[in-house]
Amino acid sequence: MAQSITLQTSDSSIVANDVLGRLSYASSSETDGGDAILIGGSIYAIAENTFTNSANPTSIVFATASSETATAKLKVTSGGDLYPVTTNVYDIG
Repeated sequence: MAQSITLQTSDSSIVANDVLGRLSYASSSETDGGDAILIGGSIYAIAENTFTNSANPTSIVFATASSETATAKLKVTSGGDLYPVTTNVYDIG
């Protein structure tokens, strides 16, 4: 079996918008400070709805930054749809 890393929440009840785990990328040692040391990107799993014994609907969100801490830009839903987070309307997949 291949090696893996599992990020998991310690919450005992998962509801919509709970973050299950997050990977964030930053350059905290950057000497310029300011925006240079903020989180530049992150990938996280977020619950789409309350988890039950027969359902765990989860989206994967991609966040990027330009001149701020990374914010959500793109989402892949549990149904496999790909949406820009800003509108959450158009499936671009």
